[in-house]
Amino acid sequence: MSINAQPGDVTFTTPWNVFKPYFSYLLMFLGMGLISGSIVHAAQADMRQYALVLMAIGAVLFAFGSYLNEVLFKTGILGDSVLKYVSVSLLLALGIGMVSGAAQHFYDTPVFASYIAPIGIFVSSLAFAIRQGYVLHRRNWVFMIMLGVVFATVFHLALRSYASSLPVSVGHHGIAAATMHGDAHDDGHDHDHSAPDHGTAATTLGSAH
Repeated sequence: MSINAQPGDVTFTTPWNVFKPYFSYLLMFLGMGLISGSIVHAAQADMRQYALVLMAIGAVLFAFGSYLNEVLFKTGILGDSVLKYVSVSLLLALGIGMVSGAAQHFYDTPVFASYIAPIGIFVSSLAFAIRQGYVLHRRNWVFMIMLGVVFATVFHLALRSYASSLPVSVGHHGIAAATMHGDAHDDGHDHDHSAPDHGTAATTLGSAH
């Protein structure tokens, strides 16, 4: 309702105007989720191809959703600025996806995560500044970049130190694989050697008489 509207005057929203922003946000958040969920698994050889495909799909969904929400539905501006805006938005999504993915799956690939989390913060912070259209002096850009590099380096060293302290056998999501007790033979059964051998026991008793 408008501030200057008279009491009882209500401006109703059409279902289409509700669906449009919802659809664009659905695409953006779905794309972000696919990026953050797959970017860390790209370091694992057995999942690399699948993860890269999901990451590409997520990037396309986020870029299209960002275009719909921020450009087409709000401003309607078309031209070269659209490509720049969508590209920077995609760079922002990739950077945040690196941070989110590293946080979610740190124990799966701790060393790899110790690299992509700081890089993600550095990339996403610069992409955010460009995307929002902040006008900074050149020396302030240089200062931001240098500060970002220093922060990313210190953050990486801290994460790498922690990753080095983790046991090598840590499994998915930090759960160590259970160690099987007893010997597993080719027949697929576990044999408990603590049980007495009845044949040996009978022979021993027979020789005792």
